Amino acid sequence: MQIKKNYGKIISSILFIMTVDCAIAQTDAVIAREKITGNAELNYRAKYLWRGSVFGNNYVSQPEINLAYKNFKIGLSSYFNLKPQTLSKELYTKQTYFDEQDVQLVYTKEIGKFALEGGLYNYFYFFQPASPNTTELGLNITYNLSSKINFFNQNAFGLRGYKNSFYSSIGIAYKAEIFKNTEIQYKVYTGAGNVIYNEAYFGIYKNAITYFGNQFTLTKNIKSFYLFVNGEANIYNRAVLKDIIEQKGNTNVSIGLGKTF
Repeated sequence: MQIKKNYGKIISSILFIMTVDCAIAQTDAVIAREKITGNAELNYRAKYLWRGSVFGNNYVSQPEINLAYKNFKIGLSSYFNLKPQTLSKELYTKQTYFDEQDVQLVYTKEIGKFALEGGLYNYFYFFQPASPNTTELGLNITYNLSSKINFFNQNAFGLRGYKNSFYSSIGIAYKAEIFKNTEIQYKVYTGAGNVIYNEAYFGIYKNAITYFGNQFTLTKNIKSFYLFVNGEANIYNRAVLKDIIEQKGNTNVSIGLGKTF
């Protein structure tokens, strides 16, 4: 009987410790979610390339800061011309240094293997009379097929500037640690727009897939800092763009330094 009592005490003690440990873990998780986290980044890009469309062949920098609290995120990013020169679009100012300020207000939610992100994406342009300030409603969906592979779908609906425009990108991404604190990421994707979006950004008057792209990123993490090198290559859909754009595609490279907190 004494042995049974001792076993009962031991089991009761183990259950009590497990209960306390779980409570502490849950409390830590709640506290972690309630902390403000984020990252700040400085980078250098060979050109301004966005959604398959080139907005200039000069060197640019896009410093950014992103903050997250619970399920909410805010992102601030700027564009600077580092070496103004003759650009690909006539209406783009040739001697502009601080070109653009972007502001993102986003809500995120995870449901099983799905990660949802929706919010307002605002783009403010300076000294560019042909580029109206733009607001988009974004909805991004990611499905985690495994710990290394995910499918993604990014959507943007025009609310201001190019009202009623629509852009969508579908792709697959692979991410893995190849060495200690060193990661690679590879993406393949396609981009498409409705007639309003394609007229504004590509000069064509139809709903169409406009490009196919792929992107490679190598990231080195050093404690709370990270360094990255990124390469991107896109191929235009010549069936719809051959009479508008002479090039078959475009490429871009970038490097950057960031810090998480």
